[in-house]
Amino acid sequence: IQSVFDEIGHNGFRKIAIFNGHGGNTNLLHFLAQYALWEEKPFSIFLHSHRALSEELLARWREAVDESRSGHAGEMETSLSLSHVPEAVRMDRVPSAPNPC
Repeated sequence: IQSVFDEIGHNGFRKIAIFNGHGGNTNLLHFLAQYALWEEKPFSIFLHSHRALSEELLARWREAVDESRSGHAGEMETSLSLSHVPEAVRMDRVPSAPNPC
């Protein structure tokens, strides 16, 4: 991945934004963003992260989201998909009651 970042920088891009659309891999992405600081690079890495949220915003997030039922096609992923690509969400397939995982 670092080689890809280097190639992007080599091609003239000065800002690389990383948005993790998957629930995992967060430690790897934080490591890669930190790794980019170990030597001078012609680009900057911007990593979207819930770790950057204030305690107040984290509390509001936890209040709004039922994380006990999160996962693939759960509340969070469905909400994100609805906000970005609503035509890809089949609301007719959403059960009327939550699945007791």
